[in-house]
Amino acid sequence: MGPAVTGGLPHFYQRESGDVLDAVLSNSRDSILLLTVEGSIEYASGGAAALLGCPNLDKALGTPWLDYWPAEARDTVKQAFDAAGEGRRTEFTAAARSGGEDGCWWEVAISPVRNSSDAITHLLAVATDVTGRRRVVRDERRRREEAERKASHAGDVAREMRHRLKNQLAVI
Repeated sequence: MGPAVTGGLPHFYQRESGDVLDAVLSNSRDSILLLTVEGSIEYASGGAAALLGCPNLDKALGTPWLDYWPAEARDTVKQAFDAAGEGRRTEFTAAARSGGEDGCWWEVAISPVRNSSDAITHLLAVATDVTGRRRVVRDERRRREEAERKASHAGDVAREMRHRLKNQLAVI
């Protein structure tokens, strides 16, 4: 194992930096996209196929990233894209068109990529599929609501039983 990486690749990796970078990106489950400042997809990692709903990522290259988001998410995506284009790292969570009827939910971080002159040359979008986590939260909320409904019903039944018992005792 080599030294820790703190700023760039250690010098012994620089000869192989393309291979190392390719291995890192291809082994990530996340969707990693390099976008032009105009918003077209220039690079897509293997994990991007799920977000884009496009098994052949070569077909996605050169296409507008915004087009892969449903209409209801586009304002959020566009605001994040614009902020990154102005130099700010931003994050958002939104559903993508991929993923069937429930959709896939993604946490996305979008950041500017700068050259040695500090000019923004690209934007980096890293998206993590959080669909499973959202389903767990949704299911837990539904279970809690059902339990609260049942507890409320049990309280109603107990009150009714007390009322009837009091009526019976009043007759005696």
